[in-house]
Amino acid sequence: MSDGDQFTFNGNVSQSVIGGHHNVQNNHGAADGVSDLQLAAQLLQLLRADSPALVPTAEAVHAELEQAAQDGAEPDRGRLRGFLDLIIRGVTAGTAAATAAEGLFRALGG
Repeated sequence: MSDGDQFTFNGNVSQSVIGGHHNVQNNHGAADGVSDLQLAAQLLQLLRADSPALVPTAEAVHAELEQAAQDGAEPDRGRLRGFLDLIIRGVTAGTAAATAAEGLFRALGG
């Protein structure tokens, strides 16, 4: 393989796979058919229990995704990634909330 290899997976990727230049593309978004909006709802629920101070940020993520779905438009992925970055930095590593935030961040192209 050359340094410029890029892999495209046509199914879910369940383990860490690193190619040339660390490029991995998963064309399926969220795992197991879970929508971004469902992931945001799960994240919101987890944060209500574990990190209440981050709930307003998670509510902004959920509202952005919900509005985009209602409008039939693409969400503002840059804005969403910014919100999710704040959440990821604010939660304890390895928690369910951290995993949910990181999964949603990746599903949005982060």
